[in-house]
Amino acid sequence: LAASVSYGIASMAMVFINKAVLMEYVHSMTLLTLQ
Repeated sequence: LAASVSYGIASMAMVFINKAVLMEYVHSMTLLTLQ
């Protein structure tokens, strides 16, 4: 049970980090395009 819970938390963290990186990438690309 603890393994599945930790795995779920890890996967949620990975998804959150991926979304943050994607948003940062889109933001930087938008700034570059607007320049």
